[in-house]
Amino acid sequence: MGEEGLTLEKVVEVFEKSWDELTDEYFEERELPIWCSESDVQLHLAHKLLNKLPKGCVHIELPVPLEVENFAWYLCETGRVGARKCIIPDIVILNLDTLLPKLIAEIKFAPVPYGFGPIEKALEFKKEKKETKYVSWIKNELEKTVNNLKSCQESGPPEGELREYTKNVDKLIGILKGFKSEEEEVVAGYLCVLDEYYPDIEERLKREIEKYNPPGQFKLMVEYHPMREELENALTKLQALT
Repeated sequence: MGEEGLTLEKVVEVFEKSWDELTDEYFEERELPIWCSESDVQLHLAHKLLNKLPKGCVHIELPVPLEVENFAWYLCETGRVGARKCIIPDIVILNLDTLLPKLIAEIKFAPVPYGFGPIEKALEFKKEKKETKYVSWIKNELEKTVNNLKSCQESGPPEGELREYTKNVDKLIGILKGFKSEEEEVVAGYLCVLDEYYPDIEERLKREIEKYNPPGQFKLMVEYHPMREELENALTKLQALT
């Protein structure tokens, strides 16, 4: 795709498709130690975007000044963005002709402290009648994790965690509005969340974000994965083999 064909609509289409692909892969590959941190999600999403968009458009943690009229000046005059008052988004997609953003995205992922690879290993040990300290340890850790997830879901996401997910959203929304009023540039904004804890996280985040009066080009994208149910099933299998 050439830069001349890089419309806002195309950038949005590519970004949302890449996010959907990423979440599908996460569900399919969670037994492997791939998705260990928020940075892993950021890395895989950026890789997809780099393969689909023109060279130089996709950036990770490119500072965006709160005074948006300085953004293009910094890039044009210094080749960098050096503003002190800024946000540092996870993903920025640039228009290389104007040196203005087309899309700014924050990525959030808080994984539970347990993956599926060790569980599969423990199940194999049990099937082979290899009762080991490792199997007992896995069972104990699974029980702790399941109990913790139950407690989290009963109480719901605490205010501190919601604030962590949305800590830059007010500034991001201000920046989107600033580009529209100061530069007459419509910039798409995203908060993308991959969550393993709370079934109601999307609705809670929507209510939190509404406080900042987001413009139409801001979008919340949430994928919740029912990790508690999967871990409970795995624990039941382990206990049945005892």
